[in-house]
Amino acid sequence: MEFIFFLTLLYTILAFFYLWYRYLPIISLPQKVYVPIPCAVSVVVPIYNEPEENLRHCIESIINTEGEKEIILVNDCSTQPHVGVVIVEYANRYPDMVRVLNLTRNSGKRRAQIEAVKRASNPYIVTVDSDSLLDKKALLEITKPFTDINIGAVTGEILVENKVKNALTRILTARYWSAFNFERESLNRLGIVTCCSGPLTCYRKELLLPLLEGYDKESFLGVPCTFGDDRYLTRMILQQGYQTAYNSAAKATTYVPESFKDFLKQQLRWKKSFIRESIMILPFAEKRGGILLFETVYNLILPIFGLLARIVLIIYVVYHPMVGVYFLLLMVVTATMRSLLMFERRQYDLIFRNIVYAYLHEFLIFWLFPIAALTLKRNQWGNRGLSQQVVK
Repeated sequence: MEFIFFLTLLYTILAFFYLWYRYLPIISLPQKVYVPIPCAVSVVVPIYNEPEENLRHCIESIINTEGEKEIILVNDCSTQPHVGVVIVEYANRYPDMVRVLNLTRNSGKRRAQIEAVKRASNPYIVTVDSDSLLDKKALLEITKPFTDINIGAVTGEILVENKVKNALTRILTARYWSAFNFERESLNRLGIVTCCSGPLTCYRKELLLPLLEGYDKESFLGVPCTFGDDRYLTRMILQQGYQTAYNSAAKATTYVPESFKDFLKQQLRWKKSFIRESIMILPFAEKRGGILLFETVYNLILPIFGLLARIVLIIYVVYHPMVGVYFLLLMVVTATMRSLLMFERRQYDLIFRNIVYAYLHEFLIFWLFPIAALTLKRNQWGNRGLSQQVVK
């Protein structure tokens, strides 16, 4: 009984410490302000069978952004004929802005990005997913932090485009807001955003070029890595000694899964890449020390304690059902505390959804973590093959 109490208490302390640790930089450290500099960017968009409407919206949103840019559309050997038709249409309409690369064999996002970066003309590379829509000022804002020579990559605020589709997408609207305005903003104040997101991130080209040779050859436990490219690139930028940043003024939206089946597949992939890249960066974090080491170790340990505490709690609730009621009430308290920034920024419509997401996470999403840990060698979701590409 004492062990159960101690374990549950320890996990509760760790969970509340996590909230304090996330809020502290936002409260105590000033928001970074950057002076804009003229930056020409190359926007890289890998495309594989993206629905026509989504693809057109994506391309048009990039074309309509302010700032000097070239757009490189990479057709990763899509089997849907509309992809080739659409990208050629825009290349013909905007010949001085839009370029097309056609890969003769399909082998995934990483190779598509490699071929585009090799051919990019500008010193900054912006990666955009083919289902993302950029705000008009997104490219101007995403480059502002590069006035700091210590910053190697910058990500923007990614929110939900299909937010009113159904109950799931409405809940995910709150989750995405929190992930960027709470979690990434906190890490940004510390200079170590640990995941610069795929839908909108800008890199110094000079830092990407040395990474290209090994980018699509990454493996873990002897298995090729076919997803988690954004975490991989973020890790490699950090390991070069640069900081990574988040600028909430660089805005984009993306389409989130509309069914629980697709959502769980996405979450499992994300958890696998989180575990993999956290383990991979650990040796460097040990050498660097400081907040990066703490962030890496803490986020690996917390789910382990959480799993033990939950298993013990389930056993305990069988014999003492009222404990389950107290636990459900405690979840409301912690979820409300996590939503305080929404109160402060008057995002009132997201608060209830954020609390609902807490229950979704507790009873479903969290349990994907041990599944991900036990199935790290399975990479069939997101795997499109690893054959070398020929560009024509």
